[in-house]
Amino acid sequence: MTTTLAYTGLRYIDARGNSGTRPAVQSMTRIGPGGAFLDRSDYSYGTASGGNTYTGATAGYRMGTASDGLMDSNNTAYQYDVLEQRRDAGGALIAANRVFFNYLHCPLAEHAYLVDASGHAQEAHRTSYTYDIVTDAHARSVNMNKPVTTVHSVYDAAGGTWSDNSQADVAYDLYGKITSSSQYDLSSGIPRFAASSRAASNICSASWVSTASLASQASIMDCQISGAFAAVTVVSPVFREVQT
Repeated sequence: MTTTLAYTGLRYIDARGNSGTRPAVQSMTRIGPGGAFLDRSDYSYGTASGGNTYTGATAGYRMGTASDGLMDSNNTAYQYDVLEQRRDAGGALIAANRVFFNYLHCPLAEHAYLVDASGHAQEAHRTSYTYDIVTDAHARSVNMNKPVTTVHSVYDAAGGTWSDNSQADVAYDLYGKITSSSQYDLSSGIPRFAASSRAASNICSASWVSTASLASQASIMDCQISGAFAAVTVVSPVFREVQT
């Protein structure tokens, strides 16, 4: 299989205030064995967000080798989007989806479109994400890009409105593992509890041993889920003792 990429340039502003462009994929074409066409994806940036992109240049934010002015801005109103359009061998649109991101580059909403008989993309399904946003960059945890609430919605073309279908609320521990999850049915317009799960993580300690006594495998208790321990097998690497 052969994949061919074409690029476009996205404007950015460097740390000194100079404008430039950064490469971004504009199209990706995949060719199978014997030259058979597989698919092509076209990408557009900022077409539904006033030209905004991940660089933040439209708002005057600067990017450096060790800094990201957009992330440092704490501008919760800033959003940018990426549109992906999949096409067949003749260039006709067969599928499309758009993702909106916030200033921390976390997905806020994913729109999946249906392609009508005329080849136009129509709204169909939306997935929305909510995060525990921490403005202090030094206080952010590994969970900053993990959604705490996810809502699935369907589009009513006749009424031109969105209807929420389901919701999932998730909590994480300090290591990014899910500790609890709750699902709700929103189809009636009133949240109805559907299901929940909870996992309690146990932190295990291990004593150091000499390399001569290391076993090829060691089994440890890692976590407790619904009252039952789950055993995890850890394969030990091979060490060589060095005399000093």
